[in-house]
Formats: sequence, structure tokens, C-alpha cells
Amino acid sequence: KKRAKVGATPGITRGLQLVTVNEKMLLMDTPGVVSSGVAGKEESLILALVGCLPDNFYNPEEAAERLMELCYDRYSRKFSKCYDLKKPAKNPLEFYEALAARRGFLLKGGVYDIQRVFPVILKDFSTGRISGITLELPETK
Repeated sequence: KKRAKVGATPGITRGLQLVTVNEKMLLMDTPGVVSSGVAGKEESLILALVGCLPDNFYNPEEAAERLMELCYDRYSRKFSKCYDLKKPAKNPLEFYEALAARRGFLLKGGVYDIQRVFPVILKDFSTGRISGITLELPETK
């Protein structure tokens, strides 16, 4: 961090950076430029899930729901364990509600504020707090 400008958000690397690691190694960091018009919708959602797009490039609800579509059935226990929920929810909506209850995300009248759950899930997934999950499986023949 002292030698190269780095960060957990996209867009930190603005140009080519060369860093001498030691006498035998030179590190080259290049910016990864992703325009919102380059990738299709599915590709954009996957890039958002892994933290490669700035927050204003995607809808958090849509991205979180895509994450759940891709892997909740296989990994419901991992999601529940990550947030210290008593038991895995039967479906993503129950999971959102359990997480909202656990975090105290409530609106007037005790209604769960599900909108506050989506950014939490996305951040925790993209930073590795929710780990051991794959978004893709090998094709079976």
C-alpha cells in the first residue's frame, strides 16, 4: 500500500503503475476499465457481485437477487452462518427478512427494511466475508 495506490473500490488505479518489489521482481498494475455499455446485463451483474463496478453502475436489489438466484439453494447454510442466523431460511425472501431482523433494519410498524439488506449482502460477498461460494458450476455432459 505504500508503493502503489490501491483500494477496495474500482477506479483507484488511474494509470500504469510500476513498483519494484525486489531486485528480481517488478510489479505492473494497470487500470481495469469497464464501461457500463461494454458488458451485457448478466455480465454487468456478475462484475457488480465481485466488486468490479462502482456502486452507481448497477441496482443493488437486482444484483443481490441475481446472487441469490445463482447460489442460494446450494449455499443457504453458508449465508446463514455468515450472519449468525439460527437456521437457514427456506428462500431468499426469508433470508432477507432474517438478516433485516438481525441487523435491526426496521421501518415504522415493525416492517423489515429489505432495501438496506441488499448493499450489505453485496459488500460482504464482494469483499469475501461470505466465502466459499461459486457463481458458476462446470457444465455437465
